[in-house]
Amino acid sequence: MLVRESISFERGKDPKEALGIGIEKFIKNFVENETRYTYEKNMSCLLWICGEYGKTELVEHILSNINDYMKTDDEYKYQLHFAIKYALKNNHEETLKVLRNAPKNLK
Repeated sequence: MLVRESISFERGKDPKEALGIGIEKFIKNFVENETRYTYEKNMSCLLWICGEYGKTELVEHILSNINDYMKTDDEYKYQLHFAIKYALKNNHEETLKVLRNAPKNLK
């Protein structure tokens, strides 16, 4: 079978990004289509937005890749605080469990 590179493939780019698939594309679509917020690449407030909307799987992804999303310990603590606050306010119990078990500091 012959595979052609012409199917949305761009050299030097992440293949998932070039094809418009993957977790980052999923996060962008969620933020832009299901929230009142506007998506920006590398936005640090993703943790509390996902907490506010009860997106447990996205919270888990962000926490497992936290250094890709947060630059400082203070920023992380601030975002974690608001993620817990909004998850609690909106009764997102599963998300709240994940957030309460999150590390207290960046690694």
